[in-house]
Amino acid sequence: MTHSLLAGIGSSVVSGAVLYTANTAGPWTFAVPNGVSSVTVKGWGGGGAGGFGVFNKEEDNPGYGGGGGAFFQKAVTVTGGTTVLAGTVGTAGSPSGGTAGGATTLTSPACSAGGGAAGTLSVGAGAGGTATGGDTDTSGRNGGLTDQWDGGGAGNGSGDQTTPGGTGTAPGGGGAAANGLGAPGSGATGQIIITVT
Repeated sequence: MTHSLLAGIGSSVVSGAVLYTANTAGPWTFAVPNGVSSVTVKGWGGGGAGGFGVFNKEEDNPGYGGGGGAFFQKAVTVTGGTTVLAGTVGTAGSPSGGTAGGATTLTSPACSAGGGAAGTLSVGAGAGGTATGGDTDTSGRNGGLTDQWDGGGAGNGSGDQTTPGGTGTAPGGGGAAANGLGAPGSGATGQIIITVT
């Protein structure tokens, strides 16, 4: 879902009001409406996929959770009715192939919230993504083993040998690890939110 809440607001500008939200992976653009001179852009990277586990007669090894996406926040001076902001919303990591989450970006000024790495059985927990270019840059949380971690920042385990791991909590949460025979969870898609400064 991608939507503009206050397009065409004219001179009725309220500090902190949400102008735009993008939470579908892929390119995004936003034309700043008249009456707005400064906005705050917040971006979350996509979460990494959870890792597979192994459960058989020889071994019982749960997988590790995917890393959480990073976060940036940037204040941007704009000209209402003229400035167009653009970038990309990061993809969710997929357990099929164990992919990392994608970066969420603002093109100008350049900011990036990196996606979290996928969790694996052999290497371990997926590392959280890193952010650059913002006034505030926060790394995503690393994934955990089984139930060590909780939802939004990184994946937690499925809890038994056959239940699939859960999808990461939006925005940008890492996927849950599989605990034995169950499939790991996907990461969560990144997100952009633009508010009036």
